[in-house]
Amino acid sequence: MAKKDKVPSEASQKLKEAEKLVQQRQAQRAAGKTQVALGKFFKDFRAESKKIIWPDRKTVIKNTGIVLLMVAVVGVVVFGIDRGLLAVLQMLYSFAQGSGVEDAENIGDLLLGE
Repeated sequence: MAKKDKVPSEASQKLKEAEKLVQQRQAQRAAGKTQVALGKFFKDFRAESKKIIWPDRKTVIKNTGIVLLMVAVVGVVVFGIDRGLLAVLQMLYSFAQGSGVEDAENIGDLLLGE
């Protein structure tokens, strides 16, 4: 009877490749060919920086305008909330003054009805 030809699975191929990579690294270390960590960092940094695609001037101006517009909108919203809360606090204070409360610290007592 003939042996069946087994096709190696993808997982076994990956395992063999990983084992081969480990053996190569061990051989490099044995030969003293390891790279200094700082040198490897700058080598990788240079390779990654070559992959950067810088936007053109029109895109930068458009995106900057959008950011400035959103900052202005959020600023106006926060300003409105701040003014609204200030008005509420002033109303509470004037309510406390009109109700005969001598000390502003007793506003909580007045509001709770004590």
